Amino acid sequence: MTEVVACLATIPPRHKELRLVCESLLPQVDRLFIYFNGYSEDSIPTWAKLMSKVVWECSETSGYGDLGDVGKFFFASEDMRERYKIHGDVFTCDDDIVYPEWYVDSTRKHLGSERFQNSILTYHGSVLPRKCRNYHKQKRCYAVRATVSKLTRVHVGGTGCMSFRVPRFRYHLSMFAEPNMADIFVAEWAKRSKVSLFVLPHLKGDFKILPLDDTIWHSTHSRDGSEKDKSFHTNRIVSSWRWEIF
Repeated sequence: MTEVVACLATIPPRHKELRLVCESLLPQVDRLFIYFNGYSEDSIPTWAKLMSKVVWECSETSGYGDLGDVGKFFFASEDMRERYKIHGDVFTCDDDIVYPEWYVDSTRKHLGSERFQNSILTYHGSVLPRKCRNYHKQKRCYAVRATVSKLTRVHVGGTGCMSFRVPRFRYHLSMFAEPNMADIFVAEWAKRSKVSLFVLPHLKGDFKILPLDDTIWHSTHSRDGSEKDKSFHTNRIVSSWRWEIF
């Protein structure tokens, strides 16, 4: 039977949210991998250490340091997946989303279908104009927090609610040239590799987004110039491609 794993990255200020997220995922997966950015081994939450399904690494001892959102791709990468014996279905998740109880089983039915043999699936994504200069202003978004009524092919998929089968998506950590831009680098890989990204139908409220203020999305969307603002790098990448019209 194909194993199913979930992988996510987190930071210390979100320790309360992390536990809620993990409680929604643990009953649905065989193993749950967590990359603890900004943690030492001594500061890993006790509950994570005690749960047999949880496998973790912390930035202090992993050898890779603080990876930001790339931490969710650490375990299933070509660099690491043999170490962690990951060969089945992978769900990359965020530490601020509480996932519905149907999430894994329902998504895996799509992953196993003939239609999606060369696809990566998600519940959040964006379609870009053929020439995109400003990602946040020009994208058309199909959001995880809103109703998406039909299957939708997208150029950029949200990696916080993404799933794939290992043979379809083989990548090295070096693919992520900047931290906290995983969505964009996966989109670039998919375009180069001729792999399709699809947003699956869902209803508003299916995924509970936990309220957080200090996020990469807020900084990048507002272009506030902070360290979390990735608007310049994002626009540089998306403007270098001509995007297919669906």
